[in-house]
Parts: sequence; C-alpha cells; structure tokens
Amino acid sequence: MSALDEQRWLDVRRFRALHEAGASVSEIARETGLNWRTVKKYLAAGGGEVVPPVRARPARGQLIDVFAHVVDAWLRAELLLKGTVSHERLVERPATRRRGR
Repeated sequence: MSALDEQRWLDVRRFRALHEAGASVSEIARETGLNWRTVKKYLAAGGGEVVPPVRARPARGQLIDVFAHVVDAWLRAELLLKGTVSHERLVERPATRRRGR
C-alpha cells in the first residue's frame, strides 16, 4: 500500500463536500483516479489538516539472501555468467535452508 501524495490528499479533501452532499464513494474515486477503498479510508479518517503519516513496514529478508554469497563468488570467478546458468547451479545445490518445512 502506498501513501497518497499531498495533491491527491487535497483532492480527496476537496471532494469531502460532495460526499456530504450525497456523492457516492465510487463517484469520488472515479473523479480523483483513486481506488474506492482508498477514498473510503481517507474520507472516514476525519478532517485532519495534514496527510496521515505512513506506517513503516519492518524490513524482511529475501529468499536470495541465503545464496547471495555463492552467486557473488560465481560472478567474481566468471564475470559474464548468465542468469540461467546461475539458476541451474542453484537448483543442483543441496538445499541449505528451506522455508516453511
């Protein structure tokens, strides 16, 4: 989920009067170019004067992190190593760590 930029936030606030006058959330969404769920969320958030802050998500590792040092070593040894060859080599390697098993 991405945060609204300041202009989009002002657009939603500008159409609050339309919503209060009876315009549907989907009509406002079409007018602003936003998803109806986003419009509904920001209209329901109240009349705040500033754009609501974005909650930071915790960083998570990637699946490749386990094999990154191996692939780096291969690329240092063979500068023009193709991705398909790296994939074949990784598939041939015994699994060192399996997620969810």
